[in-house]
Amino acid sequence: MAVPPDHDRVNPDDLRLPVLTGRAWSFADRLPASDILPERFIGLSPDAAAAHLFADLDTTLAEEILPGDMLVAGQQLGAGASGPAAAKALAAAGFVAVVAGSFVAGFDEALLAAALPPLEVDAPAIFHTGHSGMGSGMRGGGGIHLKYGQPMLVDDVAVDFPDIKIILAHPSWPWVDESLSMALHKENVFIDLSGWSPKYFQPQIIQYANTQLKHKMLFGSDFPLILPDKWLSAARDAGFRDEVLPLIMKDNAARLLGLG
Repeated sequence: MAVPPDHDRVNPDDLRLPVLTGRAWSFADRLPASDILPERFIGLSPDAAAAHLFADLDTTLAEEILPGDMLVAGQQLGAGASGPAAAKALAAAGFVAVVAGSFVAGFDEALLAAALPPLEVDAPAIFHTGHSGMGSGMRGGGGIHLKYGQPMLVDDVAVDFPDIKIILAHPSWPWVDESLSMALHKENVFIDLSGWSPKYFQPQIIQYANTQLKHKMLFGSDFPLILPDKWLSAARDAGFRDEVLPLIMKDNAARLLGLG
């Protein structure tokens, strides 16, 4: 897409990819169907069984589920005889989708039969980190809790799902050092630089982008609020090395997405 000279004419809604919006209940690899719905409850109606979801993991989880929630897991989700009943109970509880790296044969069909889309994905997971412009200056910050933008909250996810590529969105101020530490420590953690002009980046971001993390940094301009050519010009002025910028602008993302 060519960048229009007058970016005010761009409707941001036209630039958005389809997304699922809601809370995600995250589990590790090889979650069996019996951990979703214990086998002693498979004879119940779906509505009744929904009250016993995850009962052997935590008896309080079922009462916390809200309509619109999603189940997210790793590889080989749903083994065992409880699969069809578990799928129906998830649908009855209000789940709108089940996302996994892979499904055990038959469980994806059970989800489809329960009108729940089984989404098998091998794509990066992006987490907002740092300060939020949304709600700034509003009463109570518009209800947004900044503490949930702390990068280290995602560290457990990086450990539990080592095969999922995790992107920490934005430079993570005021927790910049946490995101840099995670990207250094975890092979599957990357940092995108969107949302800020490079002229406002903390010095350590540029230092690590030029050295140890030159293969972990990803371009992002926050277009149309920040135009790509202006971001690139500011990056050069801020001290990004010429030999590093092609990695940030294209090569790192191409490798991360398996495009090159």
